[in-house]
Amino acid sequence: MRTLTKLMMAIVLATGLAAAANAADVKGLSGSAPTELNAAPPVSTLVETKKWERTFRQQPPMVPHQVDKYQIDIRANECLKCHDWQNAAKEKAPELSESHYKDRDGKQFETVYGGRWFCTNCHAGQTDAKLLIENTFQPGAGR
Repeated sequence: MRTLTKLMMAIVLATGLAAAANAADVKGLSGSAPTELNAAPPVSTLVETKKWERTFRQQPPMVPHQVDKYQIDIRANECLKCHDWQNAAKEKAPELSESHYKDRDGKQFETVYGGRWFCTNCHAGQTDAKLLIENTFQPGAGR
């Protein structure tokens, strides 16, 4: 039994050494070896000065202000301090759509439905980020 264990350990060690030797030949998508440190791209800044138009029907509006420090978890949702139907007029903020107060069967609720609770699942922040790849996307005609 001990001989078999030693043999297995020797095979594992040899396989690991062979894999390490071949790792030097591996190149990442950027053309560099995966072990080389690549500088992170610059962080994009949020664009709060203009309202970006929607590019397709039913597109959730983009968020024109910082939300990275907002608490949005199972216990709290800071977006609702301004955007809930009870607060929107007072805060001069856009009110949530009626769809946020309905479940998928159309049942109406007085509070935001749990399936719509995590705003940033659908609503992205407006940034000045550069395109990762060139594209020819054009907004749909019926938006």
